[in-house]
Amino acid sequence: MDHALWAYELEKKRSQYSAFKDELLVNPSEVTRRMEMTISKRKEHNSEGTGFLPRAEIVQDEHPLSLGKTSVWNQHFQESETVEQIDRDVKRTHPEMQFFNGGSSDALSNQESLKRILTIFAKLNPGIRYVQGMNEVLAPLYYVFKNDPDQSNSASAESDAFFCFVEVLSGFRDNFCKQLDNSVVGIRSTISKLSQLLKRHDEELWRHLEVVTK
Repeated sequence: MDHALWAYELEKKRSQYSAFKDELLVNPSEVTRRMEMTISKRKEHNSEGTGFLPRAEIVQDEHPLSLGKTSVWNQHFQESETVEQIDRDVKRTHPEMQFFNGGSSDALSNQESLKRILTIFAKLNPGIRYVQGMNEVLAPLYYVFKNDPDQSNSASAESDAFFCFVEVLSGFRDNFCKQLDNSVVGIRSTISKLSQLLKRHDEELWRHLEVVTK
């Protein structure tokens, strides 16, 4: 990429991530409220001059008990298990580092950033969603961006780490896809290839691992 375009691309990506947060992390109650307001305003406009007062209505299929496939409430509850798994894993990320688990406001803020990144990634990639171990891939990326001496860059560590994380995972995302576990591009095939390479270059270590992992 032309270095002259770097600042423009950074700003574009950061703005895009902000839009992801607004769209994908909003509470379903807020989504329903916005939809109701939009419908209400439309009805007010249509009822002008008729003498009738507009009535508030619950948006069809948008309530906590909805089973509609497009319902934000239904999607919210379906995704809750993934969000809970992310929360558990993030809290276990590098417990020896105060940056992530020091109990300070900064550590808690860093945890929240990791959670948002992983949650947004899971929602944007429903075929993969979130898989344990992704937090370990993300953590060092976020750490580097957050500790940038340039405060303007450090302030955007979350968005920058997100797109870097996406790029890193794009190289081996098939390893995280459960449906591909037994395929030639899945995790089992990758581990088998690694084992063969290790056996070829360090048979002693390979034999040791074969014993301790059985």
